[in-house]
Amino acid sequence: MLSLIVAFLLSLIAALCLTPLAKWIAVRAGATDVPNALSIHGRPIPRLGGPAIYVATLGGLLSGIYHNGDSGDLSLGTLAGVLLGATVVHLVGVIEDVKGLGPPLRLALQLGGGLVAVAFGLQWGFVPVLALGVPIAIFYLLAGANAMNLLDGMDGLAAGVSAISSIFFVAFALLHSQGLPGLMGASLAGSALGFLFYNFPRATTFMGDGGSLFLGFILASMALLLTSRPYDLQGLVGPILILLPSVMDTGMAIARRIVKKRPILMGDRAHIYDILHTKGLSPTSVVLIMYGVSAIAGASALITTILPGPAALTVALVEALALFLIFWRPSLLVLEQGR
Repeated sequence: MLSLIVAFLLSLIAALCLTPLAKWIAVRAGATDVPNALSIHGRPIPRLGGPAIYVATLGGLLSGIYHNGDSGDLSLGTLAGVLLGATVVHLVGVIEDVKGLGPPLRLALQLGGGLVAVAFGLQWGFVPVLALGVPIAIFYLLAGANAMNLLDGMDGLAAGVSAISSIFFVAFALLHSQGLPGLMGASLAGSALGFLFYNFPRATTFMGDGGSLFLGFILASMALLLTSRPYDLQGLVGPILILLPSVMDTGMAIARRIVKKRPILMGDRAHIYDILHTKGLSPTSVVLIMYGVSAIAGASALITTILPGPAALTVALVEALALFLIFWRPSLLVLEQGR
């Protein structure tokens, strides 16, 4: 437990200290988000907070491992693969923030980061078959990274949801006696909360793609680590439930763009948080609602740990249906203005 506290506090303090520096560098490097047709903000905002989140998370994690002693099930080889892959994905995002990359090259480089992590042993372990474990692991990593990237469309949203999800991953890891994802979650929660101090509405800095892709990649890595026990239904559905809100938003965005015959990677303002905003809710109210949805999803994941496998799967399916209905009809979360 001490290692978790150390990891959380160090990453929190590091993010609080490093984010102003990252903001200063972004301004001088010209890495600013200039308002356009898809923007909510009305002034240029620095968007290079990702490196602050990255360094803070890494520092907290390594410090937590140092204080862990000989009491955990830490696989340092797997951790090295996760961090190397996350570094590749983070750098891809930073380049996108500073210079820009075409979608095919960006996706190819993200795939490279996923392959690095898998090469070091990170796999989907629910069905212990290599032919399934490797491609599903890569899918988790790419889907997780890009899901958080798509969720980063409103001040404080991606950072807050990542912090909440990470906290529930810590609790889930403790219940399953898995040290590595617990330390990763504590470190990520600290760095996300430290950055959120500057990113909550009205934000003075953005994390950029370098931050959102990194957060999503690490969250997906934790989900894979917690799905390492063969045929463990609780271990399978719990991590999915924790990440379900961001994954649902991504799935709906992809389906929406396919139906409208638009490029999948082309941005729009039809995400659930955008719709809630157009209904008259302030950005602060919207992100707080999304925090609540994430907290409910995380709490449901913890409930599955005390249920038998079939019951846990039933909970996951019911929640998936409920979230689908909410994301399909966001008005279920708020009354229309004037009613």
